[in-house]
Amino acid sequence: MPVNAGMTAQNAIMSRLEPQLQRERAQLEQRLVNQGLRPGGEAYNAEMELQAQRENDLRTQAALQGISLDASMRQQGLAEQQTLADFANQAALAQFGAGAQGLGLYNEALAQNFQQSLAAQSAQNMAQQQAFQQRLQA
Repeated sequence: MPVNAGMTAQNAIMSRLEPQLQRERAQLEQRLVNQGLRPGGEAYNAEMELQAQRENDLRTQAALQGISLDASMRQQGLAEQQTLADFANQAALAQFGAGAQGLGLYNEALAQNFQQSLAAQSAQNMAQQQAFQQRLQA
């Protein structure tokens, strides 16, 4: 996930570090010249090599910190997406449960209507049987 639009944490850290390293290198070069050391000399080259190692260490540290931060931000983004997906799943499940409950109530109403129709038919059959028995006796 970008820190700013189109920029990763690693890029952001490195973009802040580079100007600082350039200033330090320029200051070192000026200090060495002020001390009477000239480019190409052994002492000058040794100091510049130490500076290059410090710069390399700082760049490596910054890169690793940026990568770690980028990975953390990616993990956070994935966790947020997972949370949103969980909410969507819970909503769908609740809707499914409500639909299933509605179907259950509908089925109960159908069964109740069937039982009432069966009872009415049974009562009608009994009335017909009673009428038949009365006519038979008559």
